[in-house]
Amino acid sequence: MTAAGLLALAAATAIASPYTPPSDDTVIEHVPARSQLERLAPLRDAVAAAPRDLGSSLALATAYIDLGRRNSDPRFIAYAQAALLPWLAQPQPPERALVLQATTLQYLHQFDAAQALLERALALEPLDAQAWLTRASLLELRGDYPAARHACARLVRTGDEFTALTCLASVAGRSGELAASLRAYADLLLRTGRPREVVLLLAGSEAQDPLLLRIAIAAHRLESPEAPRWRQAYEERLRAAERDGDSTHQREQALYLLEVRDDPAGALEYARRNWTMQREPADLHVYMRAAARANSEADCMRLARWITETRYEDHALSTLQQCGPPREAP
Repeated sequence: MTAAGLLALAAATAIASPYTPPSDDTVIEHVPARSQLERLAPLRDAVAAAPRDLGSSLALATAYIDLGRRNSDPRFIAYAQAALLPWLAQPQPPERALVLQATTLQYLHQFDAAQALLERALALEPLDAQAWLTRASLLELRGDYPAARHACARLVRTGDEFTALTCLASVAGRSGELAASLRAYADLLLRTGRPREVVLLLAGSEAQDPLLLRIAIAAHRLESPEAPRWRQAYEERLRAAERDGDSTHQREQALYLLEVRDDPAGALEYARRNWTMQREPADLHVYMRAAARANSEADCMRLARWITETRYEDHALSTLQQCGPPREAP
């Protein structure tokens, strides 16, 4: 027998031979905990008993996807696809089945097919938050950051501001806008009553004026011993900007007066000036809150007319201070 034949025979023998672990501690394969699988038994039984019950099939598919993600095991993604197959085979598949199938395809890196399914799903249900979030994640993975930002922004209209801002922060952090991403997330933390996390998040970022302002606001809310130092530091930045004739920070000045100095009238004046130059969502939010805190019905009516005339949509407005008794707001 030739040397090549001997090598081939040795290789075949090695492959056929059973593997014996060197010790009892050797890990051969990671498998899901039995308890995790057992928890799916009622869902499997429900699908078997009522195969035409869409809710049970979607719940089982979702559970399999979660299990596959937690254990990094694509076999469970295949199980999820099997649970969805009867519904996807219909002439007009249910929208939720399309979204879950797109999720499985994204996990398997079949991005084109996943995006096509998401487009079909969103044509059926344009306000499906999960569909927009999955689309944003897919676009971010593909490096299409402008389209990903658009998908994240659509989440605001679905009423899930926390997810929307977290989504936007993730995209911004990957596309050269890390500072803006820290600022957006800090604002989110302030809105949800978590100022201590803001201080931890932005520690060491005091050189950037917008981030220094968020630290000052968080420290003020915490009544921290450091609050006067942050307040003084930010006021020095404002004075320096005024000396240089820099009027680009009027929104931040309004926010500072409103949140740290408790000066609604002063904040309203800056917010009003800022509104004549720029009208991004953040400008609207600050102006509306300042008008409410200052009890300025004229400014509230002005903003209400603008919202009506422009048909502006923003779910976050429902949580902001409207004209009336003041209440806590970031």
